[in-house]
Amino acid sequence: MGERVLEFTGLEIGFATAQGVTEAVKGISFGVRPGEVVAVVGESGSGKSATSLSALGLLPSTATVDGSVVLAGDDLLKLSEKDLRARRGDDIAMVFQEPMTALNPLRTIGWQVAEALLLHRELSTADARARAEELLALVGIDEPGRRLDQYPHELSGGLRQRVMIAMALSCEPKVLIADEPTTALDVTVQAEILDLLRRMRDELGTAIVLITHSMGVVADLADRVVVLYRGEIVEEGDVRRVFAEPSHDYTRRLLAAVPHLGRAPARVVEAKRADEPPALVVRDLVVDFAGRRGAGKFRAVDEVSFEIAPREVLGLVGESGSGKTTVGRCAVRLQKPSSGRIEVFGTDVAGLPPRRLREVRKRIGMVFQDPASSLDPRMTVGECVAEPLVLGKSGSRAAREARVAELLDSVRLEKAHRDRYPHELSGGQRQRVSLARALAMDPALLVADEPTSALDVSVQAAVLDLLGQLQRELGFACLFISHDLAVIDQLADRVVVMRKGKVVEQGTRDEVLRTPKEDYTRRLLASAPVPDPVEQRARRESR
Repeated sequence: MGERVLEFTGLEIGFATAQGVTEAVKGISFGVRPGEVVAVVGESGSGKSATSLSALGLLPSTATVDGSVVLAGDDLLKLSEKDLRARRGDDIAMVFQEPMTALNPLRTIGWQVAEALLLHRELSTADARARAEELLALVGIDEPGRRLDQYPHELSGGLRQRVMIAMALSCEPKVLIADEPTTALDVTVQAEILDLLRRMRDELGTAIVLITHSMGVVADLADRVVVLYRGEIVEEGDVRRVFAEPSHDYTRRLLAAVPHLGRAPARVVEAKRADEPPALVVRDLVVDFAGRRGAGKFRAVDEVSFEIAPREVLGLVGESGSGKTTVGRCAVRLQKPSSGRIEVFGTDVAGLPPRRLREVRKRIGMVFQDPASSLDPRMTVGECVAEPLVLGKSGSRAAREARVAELLDSVRLEKAHRDRYPHELSGGQRQRVSLARALAMDPALLVADEPTSALDVSVQAAVLDLLGQLQRELGFACLFISHDLAVIDQLADRVVVMRKGKVVEQGTRDEVLRTPKEDYTRRLLASAPVPDPVEQRARRESR
C-alpha cells in the first residue's frame, strides 16, 4: 500500500474547563496508507472524534493540541488557517456523523456539492453544477438532476449521508475521515453506504479513517483497527487478528458486548392464558397524513394487524419510512389513527376522549429514541422520573420521593444523580432515566422506540440487559421498535416485519430471524453486518 499518507504522532488534546484542563487524547500514534481503511473504535469520551477533528483544524477554541498530524509530508497542526483551508476538501475531507446538522438547511443540495469545486477547482458555475450531478450519481442517488434543486429536509437520512459523501469526494481527496457514517441508518441503507466506501477505497485508492462504535461495520469494511480507551491506544492490528484474538481486556469486553445476529440463546415463550386479554391488539390499523402543497394523502400505515400477549416482547422491525414508529405512537395515542382498532388490555383507545385516555395511559410507558430531547432540560432527574406520578396524582409527596429513589436504584443510577440535570449525564445514563420514568406507574405495556440506536456498544449492552431483567421481574409486555436485527434477536419473543406501511411477515423470533419466508426479510438479514470479519465477508459475497 506504500507509505502512510496520513500519520498521527504523539497526538495530545486537552480541553479547558472550569475545573482545569481535561486530557481527551494522550499521546496516540497511528497512520493510514493509500487504499486502506483504518477503523478507530472506542466508547464515547475515548477521543475518537477529537482525533479526527484535529486533522482538519476543527477543534473548538478551548482545545490545546500537541504532537503532529502529517498529511503527505506537511504537518497540518503547523499550517496557517489559510493554508489549512486550502487542504480541507482538496487533500483531506470528512463525512460528519449527522448530515442534517452538517448540511446547510438554507442551501440546495446542488449548491452545497458544487461549493467545494468552485473553491478548489477553476470551474464555471455551470461546469461545477454538472460535476455535482455526476457526483450524486456516483454515490448512487437516483434522479441526480432533480435532487440538485432539493433541500436537505426533503431527503431521507440515507440520501443525506450520500450527499455528504459526494461533497467529501468532490475534489478526490487523498484521505477521507468518516465519523460514524452509518449511525441510525437502516441495515439496507447502511450496507449500501459501506459498499460505496469500499468502492472508493478499491477504485480511487482513497485512504479512509473510519470512526465508529459499530463492530459489525468494522468487521465489514476495515483493514486495520485502532482501539482507544480513555484517550490512549490499548490495541492496534489487523482486523481479523484483533477480532479473533484480542490481546487487551478492554477489547475483549468491547467485542463481548456486541449482539451477534443468529447467536442469541433460545427463548422460552410463555403460553397464553385463556382468561387474559392481550396486552395490545392492533387490528387493520390505517394512518394517513395530508400531502404537502396540494398533493394527495400519504398512507404511512396500511391495514397493520398484530397482537402482544401479557409479558411478551414483540420486536417491530423495518426500514425508515416503513411505519413502525407511527404504529408505536398510535399504541400510546400520540398519533390518532385514520381507521382500525387499537386495544390496550381490551379497551379500544383509538377514539377515547381525553379523560378516559389518561386512565388507560397509566398502564402504558414509553421510552423514546432520543432521551436528550424527550427529557425536560429544566427539570432535575428526580423531577423527570416523578413527572408521571405527579400528573397521575399518585400518592403523597413522600411516597413519590420514595418511589423515585426505588426507580433510580432499579435502573442502576446512584442517589447523587437525582439532583442532576439531563445535560449533566451521559447518553446511557439519560436513557436509564427515560426507562425509570416509563416504569414509574408500573405499566403493563411498555413501548420502546429505538432506545439504544445511538449508544456505545457497552452502554447499549448494559441498557438491553437492564431492560430484559426488568421485563422478566416486572412482567410487563413490550413493543420494542428497532432497525437493529441483532438487538431484536436478543430481546424479542416474536417479530413483526414492516415495509412501506404494511406487515410483510410475522412469527416467533426463530421463525422470522432464522427461517424467514419473505424475500424482503431475507434481504434485511443479509444486510445486517455481524461482528466477525470472516463471517461478514462470506455474508457480503453471498448477497
